Amino acid sequence: MWPPVWLIVAMTSVVSVQAGTQETALPLPGGRILLSKQTVLVDQVSKNKGETFAWINARFDATNQTDRQIESFAIAIDTFGPSGTLLKFETDVHSCEAKAESLGIGAKKTLTCRWPILVPIGTKKEQVELGRTEYLIVGADYPVTYEISLAKPVPSLKRTFEDELIEVTFLPVPRQIGLSLRNKSDSALKIEWDQVAIVGLAGRSMKVIHEGVRYAERDRPMPPTTVPPGARIDDLIVPAESVSYSSGIALSTTYIPGSWIVSPFLPDGLQASKLVGQEFGLFVPVSVAGKSKEYNFRFRIDAVK
Repeated sequence: MWPPVWLIVAMTSVVSVQAGTQETALPLPGGRILLSKQTVLVDQVSKNKGETFAWINARFDATNQTDRQIESFAIAIDTFGPSGTLLKFETDVHSCEAKAESLGIGAKKTLTCRWPILVPIGTKKEQVELGRTEYLIVGADYPVTYEISLAKPVPSLKRTFEDELIEVTFLPVPRQIGLSLRNKSDSALKIEWDQVAIVGLAGRSMKVIHEGVRYAERDRPMPPTTVPPGARIDDLIVPAESVSYSSGIALSTTYIPGSWIVSPFLPDGLQASKLVGQEFGLFVPVSVAGKSKEYNFRFRIDAVK
């Protein structure tokens, strides 16, 4: 936690490092982010309670050399002194001058970015000398496509299952699970929604809502859905905890209204590429002619593109 009060003093000497034509490639699936026109300089020195800190500005152009939109990214910046001693590392994006309200970079597009880095330099020094600066991508958020198969009760690349009661096909995507279910029996079939659950990648059970349930009522009990004999229903299933409301923002000349947000339970970006081979589940209890049956479906992530 940074101290709350700072004393800003003018520097007697400022040393800047111009990287010139130096470029740094940060690999991503399907391409890379290329950093160019890199400049690192000391802006000012701050003092607090006898400790001296320096504000360092790292500037560079970031070019998205993939074929997909990168919604946001984070880069660790390691700053070293002339002797090779690590001064500080920073992992958070501060601002991108070309589009400060969003850090997204379209495919083959470039943004000019700036990172302020706070470096402790001791108790007596009032100037900083810089050596090399190293960059490492630590996070990136971009759209991915999951290839998912049904693993249990029976394996199916097309994510279909059939027994004496139901015929069902699933379409799992990062924010929801699509379901198309046909009642094969001669009696009405009920889906008990208050007992349906998505089991996440970490094995945690999550209450769901389905199509037709208002987001504001996501914590309330849900009536069952009745499927007549021989009929089919199509529905969408979402973890209730993935739904949240973002409040409106009042600006000087306008008002941006609030909106509902559905967060993915399967992540985008770099994190997604680490999930190949992992499984998640869907628990669906149904009742037919007064008898209950529980279905425990398991899905496997086969590939991420």
